[in-house]
Formats: sequence, structure tokens, C-alpha cells
Amino acid sequence: MNCNNVSKVPFEARLVSRANIKLPSNVTHYDIYELGEEDASFLIKMQNAVDLKRLYKVPLDKLRNWNALFECATTMGSSFGLKNFLIANEMGRPCGALVTKKYNPNQYKVWCLCTWPAEVGKRAVLAGKSLMLGVYKKILNEDGSFSGMSIEAVRDGLFNPVKRYLDLGFSHIGGDEYNANMSISRDKMAKILDKYDDIVHIEEINSVRRVNLDSVLDISY
Repeated sequence: MNCNNVSKVPFEARLVSRANIKLPSNVTHYDIYELGEEDASFLIKMQNAVDLKRLYKVPLDKLRNWNALFECATTMGSSFGLKNFLIANEMGRPCGALVTKKYNPNQYKVWCLCTWPAEVGKRAVLAGKSLMLGVYKKILNEDGSFSGMSIEAVRDGLFNPVKRYLDLGFSHIGGDEYNANMSISRDKMAKILDKYDDIVHIEEINSVRRVNLDSVLDISY
């Protein structure tokens, strides 16, 4: 009997944390999953299910950029050393995705971060911030060798991404008229987690159990 074949399952996702949201008008939570290469088929299904144009009305030029960012953030990158993360609301509806990579011994880079509504016309409140904070906490606890993280933000992007990354502790380090190059240090990441803890509390889970996303998440938007 081949034990390797017996143990192999066609999915690799793990629930790594839960973001508990506490606002006067909204007490809820998001679940954050780390994905593996075996979850690529789920991402493809989700790409086909999510119609950004139907979910939220935005100008056509913004929609094109949003679609491109969505495709980037929901494309499996494990074969290139990238890490994929997915965030879902309390009803199990995915509403955000992030791709990151440690591209040298000291630095992580966020390649793509995209959020979208889980319901028609309703933005996912604090989903992007929750997802980023969840990734902050994960790498802070698991990696003692890195010094910071960088990201490239579109200056004219949908929902003002530069401002949102500034709120998450990033600082400008360069760029051009179209894109802002931004970075955050390890120490600043820890301070930002503390700053938002009363609003977005990241609860570590780091389950070793692999999750079949088809069974636990709902992509019937």
C-alpha cells in the first residue's frame, strides 16, 4: 500500500486566523485561510462566480482595474513561491484575497490585495484591513528573520488604496505618477496590530486540519 497516496487530499487550505470586528453598527467576524496549490481549482471556480460589475457599481475605468486586481489576487501562485490567502465573512462568502512572497531573507512583498462585496451593493466592511492584519500577525509570529514588507499601490485606484495602506502603517518610499511604492517595518506592523485591536482583533487559529473550501465556503453570489 502506498501511504503517500492515502494521505494525499485534493485540497490544502487551512484556517489560520479569525478577525473579530467590533464596531457600534457592526459586530461580526471574518475567517482567514491560507491556501495551497491543491486549492487552485476552487480559485478558478470563484473567479467564474464573482461578477464585480453586478456586485458593485463603479465607473468603467475603475472596473477594468478592479477586475485585473481581482484576477491577480485570486490566481494560485504557490509554484512561484507565492502565498495565497482568502478571507470570508461569517456566512462563508469569500470577500477578499491577498498574495504575498518573501522575496529576500529580510523582506516580504504584497503582490496583490483585492476585496469585493459578499452581497450585491454591500461593501465588505474592514475586510481588506482584516486580511492584512491577519497576515501581519501570522508572519510576525512565524518568521523572526524579516525586517518589513513592501507594496505597490495604484494612486488612482478604486477606494483610495494609498490612503488605506497609510492607515495600515505603510510609508511612501518612492514610485511614479501612477503607482506609489510603500513599505512598513516589522516593528510598525506590531504597533498597527495593537492600534486596531479594539476594532479588529485577530484571533490566531493555525489549524493543522486541511479544509475543502468547496464544502465550507459559498460562492453562489
